[in-house]
Amino acid sequence: MTETVPLQPITPASPAIEPPVTPAAPASTVTPPVQNEEKKFTQADLDRVITERLAQEKRVAEEKSKKQKDEDLKKELTEKQEWQKLAETTKKELDEAKALYEAERLLNLKRTIGIKHNIPLELVDRLKGETETEIEADAVKMAAFFIASGQPPAKLPVGITPTNPKGDATVKETIEEKRKRLLS
Repeated sequence: MTETVPLQPITPASPAIEPPVTPAAPASTVTPPVQNEEKKFTQADLDRVITERLAQEKRVAEEKSKKQKDEDLKKELTEKQEWQKLAETTKKELDEAKALYEAERLLNLKRTIGIKHNIPLELVDRLKGETETEIEADAVKMAAFFIASGQPPAKLPVGITPTNPKGDATVKETIEEKRKRLLS
C-alpha cells in the first residue's frame, strides 16, 4: 500500500530550494543598477545649455539668411544679364538701322545732287563724299566732264515728272492741265 504524502507549496523563502546560480559575467560588462533619481542642474549648467542652444539657432538663422541672400543675388544677376543681352541686341539692331538709314540718306542726296547737275542716274552712285558739300563739289567736277565731252544731260527716271512742268514757279497749272499731266 502506498501512503499519500501531502504536498507542500514551494516558497522562495523555503530553505530547501536555492535560487539557480548564474555564471559570473566578466567585470567589464557589468552595468551598474539603474537609478530613478533625476539629474540635478545648477544655474550655471542651465545658462550654458541655453547659451549653446541660442548660439546654434543663431548660426542656423544666419546660414538660412545667407543662402537666401545668395539666391536673391543670383536671381538678380541673371535678370541683369538678360537685360544686358537685350540691351546689346537692341543696340546692335539700332546701329544697323542707323547705318542703313545713313546709306539711304547718302544715296538720296547723291541722286538729288546728280539730277541737279544733269549727271546720268547710272553714274550718280560714283559721286564721292559724305557731306552735301563734298558731294556737290564732286558733282560739279563730273558735270564739267560731261559738258566738255558733249554728253546729253541726264533724263529724269521714268514716272518722275517735275511739279511745275513749265519751270516757272509763278505760273500756275490749271486743273485740266494737272489731270492731263498726272493721268497720262
